[in-house]
Amino acid sequence: MRMSAKNGGLIGGIGFILALIVALSYSIGWQGGVVSFFFWVGGIFVSVPAVILALVFGKWRMAIMGGVLFAACLSYSTLCQHFAPQKTEQARKFVAEAAPYLEAYRKEHGSYPERLSALKDLASPPWYLQYRVDANGYMFLYPSWGDISCFDFWEYNSGSDHWQLHT
Repeated sequence: MRMSAKNGGLIGGIGFILALIVALSYSIGWQGGVVSFFFWVGGIFVSVPAVILALVFGKWRMAIMGGVLFAACLSYSTLCQHFAPQKTEQARKFVAEAAPYLEAYRKEHGSYPERLSALKDLASPPWYLQYRVDANGYMFLYPSWGDISCFDFWEYNSGSDHWQLHT
């Protein structure tokens, strides 16, 4: 099989799409475990074969592009891991600040608000923090940043007044 310009364009196109996803995810602040895992896997299963094929067929430019793509994917994954403590601190700080507002609202209206936007003086929550209300009180949830397991999340429950990791 001979390496063609069409194959090189395909690999370059995949690299461009991954780079575009990185840029867009940064612009909206999306830096979680799922994205980190996606780029780690993408770095290995797209870039490494591209480099190997390029070297086998003597396409040095394509090998360099694949190597750069591999490094970019793994760097992005590592960067996601770096932000984990900051995201956790932001979420927990917001929950601590929101608690008095939520309790004051409950005393005045008899129940917790369905949406945080009902609390006029409270700052906006971090984009990744979810708020829910049930019969037992309110909950806040956020992803377990930086873990290789993409589906873990932390939950604060006002009824028990503690954080719990769900895996």
